[in-house]
Amino acid sequence: MEIDRYKKVAAPSEDEEQAVVIEWCELNSHRYPELKMIYHVPNEGKRSAAYAAKEKRLGLKKGVPDLVIPVKRMGFAGLYIEMKKIGGRLTREQRIWLDMLNDEGYAAFVAEGAEQAIKIIQGYLNNDFDAMRRYGIDRRYCRASTDGYADINTALLTLMCVLMVMLDFSINQTITGISILIPFLSLLYVVICMVIEAFERVLIRREMIKNDEK
Repeated sequence: MEIDRYKKVAAPSEDEEQAVVIEWCELNSHRYPELKMIYHVPNEGKRSAAYAAKEKRLGLKKGVPDLVIPVKRMGFAGLYIEMKKIGGRLTREQRIWLDMLNDEGYAAFVAEGAEQAIKIIQGYLNNDFDAMRRYGIDRRYCRASTDGYADINTALLTLMCVLMVMLDFSINQTITGISILIPFLSLLYVVICMVIEAFERVLIRREMIKNDEK
């Protein structure tokens, strides 16, 4: 069985991780009948130029997530999972596909290894979004912003501004112009980060469209 063989592999490949997920789905389809609908999008692997051109004409898209469960849950239209081996990295196309799928109302996650993927699937079918967030790499890739820098900066700068205002008030017994200027500059910095992030997403989408037209 794939699961038994998987346990003996020191560093399973992405294909081996995915095979374990599929076997788990087959073994648990009696508990979750929706698992019978899971399917794989074969958009990876080396192909000849002629075969790759044929697949492209037939609609194969680079970067589409590996696994799909076309079942509605928690307001999502379906679940997409991009499989990665432990320590694997996303390509630019994969990042933007995750972004677009989330924008269209799907739950699109990245899973490092079979265990994470299975936990995400269980969370989705059990209507447990907290479990999906806990096991999926959504903080970096779900809503696939470039790397989520704007969100991190917003939290850190907000905390810094609050501390600065409190410190200024404790020293001067009033809020001076410096305490007003610092939050303003911080907010401006966050806005600039968000604009840059949005601009990069637009550039990536344009790049994908150009690649599809070639």
